[in-house]
Amino acid sequence: GQFQNTVTSGIISGYGRSVEAGDASSSETLQNLFQTDTSINQGNSGGPLVNINGEVIGINTAVAGDAENIGFSIPINDVQGLIKSVLKDGKLLRPYLGVRYVLLNDDNAYNYNLDTKRGAYIVPSSGGAGSIVNGSPAQKAGLQEKDIITKVDDQTIDEKNSLVSVLGRHAVGDKVSLTIIRDKKEQKIEVTLEAAPQN
Repeated sequence: GQFQNTVTSGIISGYGRSVEAGDASSSETLQNLFQTDTSINQGNSGGPLVNINGEVIGINTAVAGDAENIGFSIPINDVQGLIKSVLKDGKLLRPYLGVRYVLLNDDNAYNYNLDTKRGAYIVPSSGGAGSIVNGSPAQKAGLQEKDIITKVDDQTIDEKNSLVSVLGRHAVGDKVSLTIIRDKKEQKIEVTLEAAPQN
């Protein structure tokens, strides 16, 4: 980038943010981000966001194109699994469950006529690919469409902690306990996370 090896300063002005990042040809939704007014210039993406003690707390990843001095960083805890994979195997291996879901809030729960208002709702298939990926850890563990994942181990799934961000705190090969609601009854399912397929 144009401004490599620069240092800027600012504050954390929000957390748990979701943004659509990309360009005209491709984009992705990033969740559970820190919002900061620290300048993130070209060349700073991928660099560390540090606190006053010099500890890395995030990875700079995006800027708001239609605002002045608003940047976003991935919390360091959400990439612990990736860090472990690089240290262990020398490559990035993203932990993967293999479900298509909607993050529940009051509105989504109402739209799907659900009593549970927080969690990751595995949406029913609608014409295209199923919501449980064939051969995925989710399928192997017996997850089903219309299940609602409310916790991964002891971490509650909500607007501040999406399923993707919570799984990102784990490494490939980790066994996690999912708390799910199925047919209005709570149960636990053990899942061993695998590496996300390479596109």
